[in-house]
Amino acid sequence: MKKIYRKRGRPLEELRLWGSYQGLSLFLEWSAALDSASGKTEVVRLIVFVMHPQVFLHPWGQKHAYFFLCRPWTTKADFVKLVCGQQSQRLERAASEAVQAAKMRQKILASQRRQSNSRTVLSTARLRAILDHSGQLLADGAVDVDETGDYSYLPNEIREWLSDQQWTFFEGRTISTSNDLKDFHRRYCGEFARSDSSPTELIQDLLRMQRQHIRVQSSKAAVIDELTFYGFGERRVVQLKCSHCKKPLPDDDAARWATLDPNSYVRKKAPAHLCSGTGRYYAIPIKVSIPSCFPNRSTLQALRRPPRNDWQRCIRAPQRCENLPQTVESWCIGCREGTLLSDGSNKCVDFSPRWTAGSPPKYIERMPNCFKCDAGSRFIPIDAGIPSIGTQVLRHFAEEFGELSDGGLEAALSRRAPSRRTKRVVRSKETLT
Repeated sequence: MKKIYRKRGRPLEELRLWGSYQGLSLFLEWSAALDSASGKTEVVRLIVFVMHPQVFLHPWGQKHAYFFLCRPWTTKADFVKLVCGQQSQRLERAASEAVQAAKMRQKILASQRRQSNSRTVLSTARLRAILDHSGQLLADGAVDVDETGDYSYLPNEIREWLSDQQWTFFEGRTISTSNDLKDFHRRYCGEFARSDSSPTELIQDLLRMQRQHIRVQSSKAAVIDELTFYGFGERRVVQLKCSHCKKPLPDDDAARWATLDPNSYVRKKAPAHLCSGTGRYYAIPIKVSIPSCFPNRSTLQALRRPPRNDWQRCIRAPQRCENLPQTVESWCIGCREGTLLSDGSNKCVDFSPRWTAGSPPKYIERMPNCFKCDAGSRFIPIDAGIPSIGTQVLRHFAEEFGELSDGGLEAALSRRAPSRRTKRVVRSKETLT
């Protein structure tokens, strides 16, 4: 290029840089004289000559390597590390963090499984069966109880009552001595507790207290008794609010908890109150730290699955969505223009769209029902220029990279490709053969 400029009679003037850019040069292209008398000229453009990266891979081009590094290099790998050093280090760091997070996630899940398997919780249904026969059981085995806390000769049902309520009724303590049992007897029975009570009398008083509490709440066995238990002590009373209007409700003085997740409160139907909404609403704990679940068998049984990471971390903050579309129109991925919604329209208008963190942001798809196909298909944006991603994909993504920091999670979301805009065709085995 320098030769071409020279042949056209437009020579370039070299300006050598200094400081951290020492060794590089800018070339000034001057225009013809504006005033023949004074000979004044002006700079038309600044030119920087660059070379293709492959130039540096040849021996004759290695003399230019001092622009990037003071020491010489001889291989292609050295050049790649030289030019893309920071980016490669960033990617390697993110990859190593992802690997460590995946390993840590497996360890956490394994420990949670071991912990959940080792913590057997006595359900209300099983407790009812033990309480109904407690009188005869203790009458038969009372002679085998001594003051040292040796309960090995007690009936199997009473030993089950002591061991399986370790994490609920006895608050994580193992009942191995008579003094341990007296502490909870004093706490639950209050003024009726006596210092000279025998171990058999302590157990009888606690069983009597539980029997009375359960009968007061419900004299009939409920469907969910097999998957729930009543809380005692600090977990007996829970402060509640409406799930719709968030107004405080009367406290639940007979709180139920899930046996498969003893930390999950079992919701109750909200009592009658001044609520603007219509429909069925439930009473949920006021404390956000207390998780809750619906009082049905499918939800309680679903707690067997390991807990999922909160994919809400993947959502972009509202103050960072000012430059993004404020409304997004979408339709069924299979029906497109033939989409049929409950209001008779063929497109879903999202007036409060959610976007993922990272760059570029991706629209988080909504899940309305298309009454034409009634297949529960995804709804994709009508504008093909808006990338989108499904909530199920985000859940799996959060499970995979949930242990990363916020910055690492945002970088991983940036590299995550959006969901496809065409419906996946599943061919049957007959078609394939």
